[in-house]
Amino acid sequence: MRYYSSHGYTMNIKRFIETEVIERRNYSLKEILIWIDYYFIKPDSRLIWLSPDKFMANRYNLPAQDYDNYQNIPEDELDVVVFDSDKLMVIEHSNDGDDGFLCILDKELCA
Repeated sequence: MRYYSSHGYTMNIKRFIETEVIERRNYSLKEILIWIDYYFIKPDSRLIWLSPDKFMANRYNLPAQDYDNYQNIPEDELDVVVFDSDKLMVIEHSNDGDDGFLCILDKELCA
């Protein structure tokens, strides 16, 4: 299976907490601490937001006025970075409601 990113940028868990817990308040610190334990997330684990839907991933490259039309963009015009599922671990509990999931790259670092 393939996953897609609009940008390909990764972050560590500290940056994720700063952004998603402290700044955006999308998750609680308690939730994240559970994920860290359950998924063996290490301080140097590379995290990235990915989607199994390439059109949804590309949506974040579009101007806001085009968000509702994201599925109508021709496939050859999509600007996404592709990741194979055998090289990552999906944090299922992180579903953002828009078919986006936080993923750990280099899943051998997780065990």
